[in-house]
Amino acid sequence: MKKILTSLKNEDMPILVVDGSDVYIPTNPDDLNSFHSGKDGRKPYNLLHINALYNINHFIYHDVIIQKSKEKNEYNVLQEMVDCSAMPKALIITDRGYESFNSMAHIQEKGWFFLIRVKDGINSIKNGLDLSKTDCFDIMKP
Repeated sequence: MKKILTSLKNEDMPILVVDGSDVYIPTNPDDLNSFHSGKDGRKPYNLLHINALYNINHFIYHDVIIQKSKEKNEYNVLQEMVDCSAMPKALIITDRGYESFNSMAHIQEKGWFFLIRVKDGINSIKNGLDLSKTDCFDIMKP
């Protein structure tokens, strides 16, 4: 994978990565969409979810969408970031929180390419696919 990414960095297709992070903010019980009362002896807290679109070719952020933790929807965020971008082509890499057929369709309609890590388990996209039964999908041929 590192070799592929290195060769792509030398071409004119941006490699964009999307990931999310939670950020604690000052406690405000009146902000119901970010407030968490705390459980098991934890103090109450408020939380935001930051979704960032980062260009690894140029080491810059192209987009950031901040959501209150109880309104978090990584599927919609990815689709919004893709739809709002003016780039004619890109390779977008995301973690499993952004996995959805609708997101893949948005990326394909844009003319972009994607690498999306899929979730394990029965509610994952992978359950509807006819995948190899082996543990290794990428096999180097001589």
